[in-house]
Parts: sequence; structure tokens; C-alpha cells
Amino acid sequence: MEKFRKDIHKVIDSKDLDPVHIEINDQKQSSLQQELAALVKIVQMESNYHQGHQNQLASPSGQFRDQTIISPSANRSGFGQGSANQSQIPVPVKLKPQSQLNIDQDQETGAYELNLQTNKTQLEVNLKDYFLPDCQRKYLHFFVQEEDCTKLYYCDVEQDKTRYQEIKLGPDQFAPDFHKSIILPNGDIYLIGGTSLSGQKSNQISKFDWNSKELVPVAEMKYPRSSHALAYLNEKIYIIGGYTTNADKKSSLTKSVEEFDISTKRVRQVASLNQGVVSAAATGFNGKYLFKFGGMTEQRQMSAVIEKYDPQFDTWSVIDPRISPQPLQILSTGCCGQINESQIMVFGGYNQDNYSSRQCFLFQVDENNDGNCAIKCINWKPLPVQEGFWNNQAFVWRGVLYAQQNVTSENQIDCKQNERHVLGFQGDDWLVLNQH
Repeated sequence: MEKFRKDIHKVIDSKDLDPVHIEINDQKQSSLQQELAALVKIVQMESNYHQGHQNQLASPSGQFRDQTIISPSANRSGFGQGSANQSQIPVPVKLKPQSQLNIDQDQETGAYELNLQTNKTQLEVNLKDYFLPDCQRKYLHFFVQEEDCTKLYYCDVEQDKTRYQEIKLGPDQFAPDFHKSIILPNGDIYLIGGTSLSGQKSNQISKFDWNSKELVPVAEMKYPRSSHALAYLNEKIYIIGGYTTNADKKSSLTKSVEEFDISTKRVRQVASLNQGVVSAAATGFNGKYLFKFGGMTEQRQMSAVIEKYDPQFDTWSVIDPRISPQPLQILSTGCCGQINESQIMVFGGYNQDNYSSRQCFLFQVDENNDGNCAIKCINWKPLPVQEGFWNNQAFVWRGVLYAQQNVTSENQIDCKQNERHVLGFQGDDWLVLNQH
């Protein structure tokens, strides 16, 4: 840029011209450079991924198929579009007795650790509990719009993690298709967005009232959306990407991200994603950042892009992690959750053909080394059953990472609306804590 300035002045000095004032907007220049750098990185990552993906698919060894551990499914992806595939019986659920979840609490830090013998294949789940100490509702949950009513299903991970209980909401209550919901550390549950029966996207943010058994509207988003991602960070809910309705009333992908302040009930638009996606997975990290993984692009391809949001500077940056082994397909409708101070577990989901997966990998963040990131332990600990996660919030409670996974229906080509697998990861293996 400095050379450009000097060259301009040389030209001006050599010509008989009126005085010209050259004004460079450094802020806009810097912003443009950042956008171009992010775009170049996205193109490179997508190109590298698709090249590696094709090479593996053509490989007679079938390494890619084994690595991602995929199986056919149909219309499960959670954004309303699917393709029929031949059916295949899922891998049998690996059940373990609940008594094997043995945990100890560190009285000084309040963190929980598994009292299992350490070995090279065990991963560490050591994170402060997600729920506040006085929280009375430590629940996995999901909403279902049934023919005659809306229901809330919840599973108490503190009291009885082997079954769901249900609450029938009032006759005027409605949970739109492809909505997302999230439970906060204090036990409050919010339902956000979705698609109505007429196909309209919702901009509604509602809080579930446990006394009246109703979804109470508390705020509205600027952009109505569905099939978005939600993540909690520092008393705020972040609403990420998804489908929205454009000026022509048509559905389109959005890069937009909105922040809902729980205390003030205000919504504001923050920096947009570098790449618009639907059905991504997202999580907070160390109370500082958000990470967004995968999703599906406008071209109905799997996004190879991982993005990091820094609320201090209101910026999304594209992460290009070291991956071993390569290549890796990051899926849509997956789930993720932080398991210790430096690692996020990313697991499950569907590929562009709606094949479900048992895939699981670790995303390592080195905050002491310029935030360098790496993907490792690919399928060291695959899921016990292949499926996606319509409800893609995961949290740690007493040394166990909990999540709720879709349940394949008897016809093997779709999922049951009112059932979920309760999954627990305790460091050495995944457990299915409820049996269907």
C-alpha cells in the first residue's frame, strides 16, 4: 500500500494537474483485506476437502467409508429436504449399566473427574458443570409438534437419565418445524425460530414457562430463520445461520448471526459468518469464543469450514486446523461440546446424501500458541449408533458429556419424532443410557 501511495504521487508530480487529495480509508482497507483472506481460505479448504473426498471415494480400500462410518438414511437432516436411499440396519446400540459412570468431585475446583484407570485410548472429560449449583432442572429436552398438541420431553440427568418425561402444552401452543431450542445453566429453556405449516419462517424467541406450561414470546429476531444453530456464551444466546426468507418471500441460506441478551431480552445483529450454512453445530469455548462446525452450503455440499467467533472484537474467522489423518468430512446436523479446557468433541450427523454417521473427532485449541487448532483422534471413540442430532446442544455434568441423538424408526429410512437416545461420554467410551 505504501508503494502504491508513492507511485500515485510520482504520477501527479510529473503531470500538469490540479491538486488532488488522495484519501485512503485504512479501516475499510483492513476490512476488505480480512474478507478477501477469509474467502481465499474458504475456497482453498473446500477445494482441498473435495479433492481428498473424491480420491478416497475412488480408493478401492474404502478408507473413507470406514473412517466416517456412514450408513444410508432418508430425510433426517433437519432442514426439510432429503433423498431416498436403500435401507440398512443401524449398528446395534452398545449398552452399559448406569453404575459404570463413576465420578469424583474436586472439592477445590468444583470440577468432576472420572475415577477410571488412565490409558492411552481414554480422553479427558474434565470441565466445570454446565448447570449452576442451585439449578433444579438439569435436563436434556426437546419439543415435538404432534397432531393434536405440542409436547415437551425432558430427561433429568441428575435424577433419572434412563427415561424421558413429557409435558403437554396448551391447545394454542405451537412448536414450528425445524426450530431450535436450548437450555441455559439456570434451567431456563428457550425455543427459537422454525417453519410454520404454511412454510413461513419464524422470528420468534420464546421462553418456556414451567408454571403455565406455555411458550411465552420474549423477543423477535431481525431475520426469521429455521435449521439454524444455537450456542450459549456469557449470558447470551447466539443464533447462527440457517434458512431465512428473502425479499421475494423465498427461502435462502443466511450468513447472519444474532445475539440474544438473556438479561435485557434484547436482540442485536453481530458479525456474519464467512460462509452461510444450515444445520451446523456450534458451542461456546472457555467463556471466550464460539466455534461453528460444518453444516450444508447453498450447493447442498458439506461445508469444510470451521469458524471461530470472538465477541470482544465481533469477528468470525475461518480456522484451518491441522488434520490427522486426512481427509475428514465434517457433516451437517451433528453435535459438539467442550469436554476440557482445550478440546471440543464433534460427533454424528449426515452427509450430502443423508447418510448418517458414527463419526467422532477431537478439535484441539492451543490458546498458548496463538490459538492454533488441530483435529485428531478421528473415530477413536465412534458413536455406538449412527444418526444425526436434531437437538445439537451438548453439555458436561459431573464428568460426563451428555447429548441426545435421533432414533431411527422401524422402517430404517427416517427418525422417530418423539424419541431420542440419551448419550453419555465418560472419557473411555460412549454409552447409551436409555434403551428403546
